[in-house]
Amino acid sequence: MKLFSVATIGQKAAETFKRFPLPLISAFAAVVAMICVSHQDRTEHVSHLYERLAMASYLYMLLTISISLFAERFIVKRVHRYAVASLAVGLAVLYYFSLPDTINIANGTRFAVLAIALHLLVAFAPFIRADEMNGLWQFNKSLFIRILTSGVYSAVLSEVLHWPFWPSTNF
Repeated sequence: MKLFSVATIGQKAAETFKRFPLPLISAFAAVVAMICVSHQDRTEHVSHLYERLAMASYLYMLLTISISLFAERFIVKRVHRYAVASLAVGLAVLYYFSLPDTINIANGTRFAVLAIALHLLVAFAPFIRADEMNGLWQFNKSLFIRILTSGVYSAVLSEVLHWPFWPSTNF
């Protein structure tokens, strides 16, 4: 069994960034926007710029992941990949500007529905045109196991480091 090494982690991170550059950049933008939201003073007039940016970046991340998975499997020409990626940028910008200055329950509900729909698109994107039922289930099993594993790691790290945003466990 191979142990962890910094070189291997760096190599795998570089491979991931090469495979999914747009989703990682948009995830970083969403995280920075949410950090800014959490550090805003809510007593004054607050610009909802960061909230709208976080929402649009998150949806853009999901959309570009599904586009990347679909393109890896079915689109051969780079020109088509760039055209689809630029269309996704346009959709994210349109979504950002379509959000009102004040985020309310209706906008939050629309965001949640879009997020769920895009999560489902990520799960099915590589198999839209293919008739491989076993491949679909294996892919989704792998996604599910990775999500559970990352959740366990996050929970353990949160408890070990005593991060304040994790709910306390009083058993």
